[in-house]
Amino acid sequence: MQGKLLLASTHLRNSFFDRAVIGIVEHTDDGTVGFILNRPSDILVTDVFDPLPPPLDNASPVYVGGPVQLEHAIGVTDGEPDQPANVVLVDIREMHLGDDRRLRIYAGYAGWDAGQVEWEIGMESWLVVDAVGDDFFSEHPATLYERIADRCGYDPSPGPDPLLN
Repeated sequence: MQGKLLLASTHLRNSFFDRAVIGIVEHTDDGTVGFILNRPSDILVTDVFDPLPPPLDNASPVYVGGPVQLEHAIGVTDGEPDQPANVVLVDIREMHLGDDRRLRIYAGYAGWDAGQVEWEIGMESWLVVDAVGDDFFSEHPATLYERIADRCGYDPSPGPDPLLN
């Protein structure tokens, strides 16, 4: 599942993951780690860090990566072409990125214990979708959920309210 996306189903409405698109960066026998790709915060990189070296965008927002360890900042950048997900986690203090690499900084991450994400997928909480193009680094995160739902043929509109029956 590394390099794939999880699209929150309507079963996750009114939860932390409502309309979330999660990019999976690690999936092993021990568990799964990903980041919410479509939740920029109002906090800018320059509000948290000393200026990062060019060509990194210091005016970009810090993203809310998930509910786990929100007090920690984690960097995700383009990986080498031979990386399974083509993204890698980086130590923000020791970055040595080339001019063509992108960086997104997240506060926290989404994490699952061994077998947990598979169970949630089986319960239809998540749709597994192939990542394409710039999904991990979308410049339009506000519309990412709708674009991916449309791409995979998922209708995220809420069904009838059972309380009205």
